[in-house]
Amino acid sequence: MLPAKFNKLKIYSEWILENEQARRNKCDNSSMDDIRTFYDAMLASLENILEHLNGYQLDNMPAAEQNLLSLVLSYVEAAMSVEMFEQPEIPFGVSVERFEPLHHLVP
Repeated sequence: MLPAKFNKLKIYSEWILENEQARRNKCDNSSMDDIRTFYDAMLASLENILEHLNGYQLDNMPAAEQNLLSLVLSYVEAAMSVEMFEQPEIPFGVSVERFEPLHHLVP
């Protein structure tokens, strides 16, 4: 599921999500305590994670590394809740149900 040296992060596997909508929805429906716990764990490992992921091409990344990258992307969503808003939801933001990213359509 994750590269062996990041096994301690397996307890956060529910944060391995496939897209922005799912990640934002996870934050919106999590408690601040859960978001903060995940955020703190990821922050402590982030430098090592990024160094590890830099050794792979995005289009040729093994599944374990893809899962690790997904955790990093969820960390980014959690960071907005922790660092900017101090609450799960983004005030005055677009509802996750209405948000449909289209950047994957751009070549």
